[in-house]
Amino acid sequence: VLSFDDALPLSLTGWQFYLTDLSLRGNQPGPLLGRARVESKWFELVWDGLSARNGELDGELTPSSWQLNKLTSSLPDEGSLALSGQWGKEPGQGSRLQLKGRQLDLEQWNKLLHPGAQSPVSFAGKVDLEADLQADLNPGPDAAPNAWRSTLQGSLSLDARDPFWDKVGIDPLLDEWFKGAKPPSLTPAALWQKMQQGDTPFYRIRLQAKAEQGRLKIEQAGASTITHLLALQGGLDLAKNEWQLDLGVLNKQRCAELLTRWRGPLEDPSLEWQFPTGQASCDWEAGVRYP
Repeated sequence: VLSFDDALPLSLTGWQFYLTDLSLRGNQPGPLLGRARVESKWFELVWDGLSARNGELDGELTPSSWQLNKLTSSLPDEGSLALSGQWGKEPGQGSRLQLKGRQLDLEQWNKLLHPGAQSPVSFAGKVDLEADLQADLNPGPDAAPNAWRSTLQGSLSLDARDPFWDKVGIDPLLDEWFKGAKPPSLTPAALWQKMQQGDTPFYRIRLQAKAEQGRLKIEQAGASTITHLLALQGGLDLAKNEWQLDLGVLNKQRCAELLTRWRGPLEDPSLEWQFPTGQASCDWEAGVRYP
């Protein structure tokens, strides 16, 4: 299969596809005899520059759910991707996503997720990503908007080595703030505007988090740049739509020399800045080393 349409940048070789017991009622797919199945294999699939080889797909459709038993493929530079999960179609039936990616190309995936548009953030480098998340995506017609957030639970982790944040400068900005007698006083919008200068190469970015009843708790998170070590504590309360996050810039003793507290609604949080002192500022676990 080879597409000559720029809107469909696809080529596919060695493709096998099997579809059994599927029916259509109007525009709604459903199982013909209790359970419909889809199976597929391919030697190489290329979509807009991303190459995936030796892929396999195995899925099922029942009257109450979509089931992805397996979606696997090898990626360039010893990368790989594996997906499984299910989507409950009926109210009260849980949905689940299990994802495991190795050596994922941040620049290429960012391009795929924002086709034909300017991405709000531009990263380059490779990342390992794992997620096992569950939620009730169909809480019922009388549920409040985004009610699924309070049902979210599971785990999330990522580990990126040598990533590069394009057109966003961190190190020069931190050096400038540490020269001052007082910590900065910036809103989220002003902070983002201030960061729009230069680039930021990282040695490593790491995150481990768990979700329970819509509360995402950061267990370990940090990033090491050329000259600074950053760490995160706290998390997000998705059920209440609130930030509860602390961002610290750590010294070699892993004590926070600059602390920013993010509090309030996710859409418009408040920022509190301080140069902390004392042993209480040393209770940090970044999961990465000082550069």
